[in-house]
Formats: sequence, structure tokens, C-alpha cells
Amino acid sequence: MKPMTKEEWDARQSVIRKVVDPETGRTRLIKGDGEVLEEIVTKERHREINKVGVAPLPRAHPQLCL
Repeated sequence: MKPMTKEEWDARQSVIRKVVDPETGRTRLIKGDGEVLEEIVTKERHREINKVGVAPLPRAHPQLCL
């Protein structure tokens, strides 16, 4: 295996993809090997995202938690 050239590295890092986070259900923009990018959205879209993101998680019954 040989080291990547600058051109190969730049080509690999220029790829941006959308990935769904399985824990939160949010869609994230991922650049290259894993850098997370911020997406600019409208105020209304920001509210929608936060409504979904802060939905209550299922909780265990208090008597079962020791």
C-alpha cells in the first residue's frame, strides 16, 4: 500500500455526504473521513429539528431501577 498523493487526499476530503445519526434521528453532513459540518437552515427548520431532537426518551419504570 502506498501513501496517498495530495490530489487523492483532496479528492477524498471533497466528498460531503448526509448521514442519519441512529441515536437521535438527526441528519448530519459529514466531510471526507468524518469531519462534521454545520448546515445553515431557516429559523422554522431549526425549530422543527429541535422538536424532533428533544423528544422524550423511553424511561424504565422507577421501581425496576435499583
